[in-house]
Amino acid sequence: MEPHLLDFACKIVADQMEERRALSTLQGISVITPTFIDQWSIDEEVNATPFLTRILEAAAQTQYAKEHNKKKKPEKMCQVVTRQLLYQSSNRCLGFQAEFGLFLWSTGCARQTIDALFRCGLSICYDSVLNLVESLSHHCDSQSLEISKDIHAFNYDNMNLSTSIFVEQRGSSGPSKVSSGTFGVLYKLYNAVREHMLIAPIMKRFKASNGLHFNHNIKPSVNQLASFHDQLLVVIIQSLTSHNTGFECIAKHPLLLHKVRRAIPIGHKTDHYLLRATTIEQATTRGNLLFHDEIYLNQLRRTSESLSKYAIPSFNDQLTNARIRSAQILRAKDVNAWNRREIFQLGFGLFHLCLNLVWAILHVHRGHINHVGSLAYFFALMEKARLGNDQPDYHR
Repeated sequence: MEPHLLDFACKIVADQMEERRALSTLQGISVITPTFIDQWSIDEEVNATPFLTRILEAAAQTQYAKEHNKKKKPEKMCQVVTRQLLYQSSNRCLGFQAEFGLFLWSTGCARQTIDALFRCGLSICYDSVLNLVESLSHHCDSQSLEISKDIHAFNYDNMNLSTSIFVEQRGSSGPSKVSSGTFGVLYKLYNAVREHMLIAPIMKRFKASNGLHFNHNIKPSVNQLASFHDQLLVVIIQSLTSHNTGFECIAKHPLLLHKVRRAIPIGHKTDHYLLRATTIEQATTRGNLLFHDEIYLNQLRRTSESLSKYAIPSFNDQLTNARIRSAQILRAKDVNAWNRREIFQLGFGLFHLCLNLVWAILHVHRGHINHVGSLAYFFALMEKARLGNDQPDYHR
């Protein structure tokens, strides 16, 4: 019966592959958009070839392995194999191959490697990958253009790109070994209200203000002090439970966890939209002004009048913020809010705040043996209380 079973199996596989081709056919790489990449998953794809998949799984593992293996599973590999066979039968079924080709290109795989995997049916060819990257960049430009018309945040930083070691160096007339530039990102603001972002009331109130006063503007409230005190206690106790044995049973106690303040919805992620990188360096005031014009006037095709209505929050490192402030001072007498760069309402990144605080602690306390001795004695007392010893173990 084996020849008859083989013919019967081939007919079933051919029918199921025909159905799967109809579900997986794409018109070309142009239909692969950022939305398609976000929504597509090989695990969530409808398996229209269960008969073939079952045969592949039987070939991928022995019966003993199927019964005893707990970590090694062949399902993922069989899904990839079916995608290879599908792409071999029709080059229009390229969803998996296109995404895997993007992965290879983004991780720096050589052109020969990508083309070799293309011959194996695992990826599209290298030229198609480059075309796909260009197509996706146009889709990203369209998304950024739409987001820029609404209220948003704008952040940017410098970048350095190294060219290949095989690029001939010909001095100032040839390509440089390292190219410097700037890249920007637009962020969609969560729970923002358009009326609150109007730049005219913000600047009117700013010009009428008398500056900051510690007791009125900076001094924390009783509620804030209580919250800070609770969070600080949790940090100290977590240090003890993380680096000393015997406290594992209470490490996850609700009273020893941070209290949530102004929590965002679970699973929420800030939507961000990348802009095209430029070779304009942002280390100077003039470079920042040119970069602003390049992004908003050239790439996003906005006008200075339309940009002068709403504020744009911008969170950057200290150098970038200093250059933006210098640009605002330099153009303080210009004709509109965009040219005066008043629309950029600056804030510091929390990462850089932490760096400054760490530097301040090291600058003030480095080499102060009395502080180190106090900490050592404190931990020794804690160890004594935990072990019940008569004398603290200072060495420990």
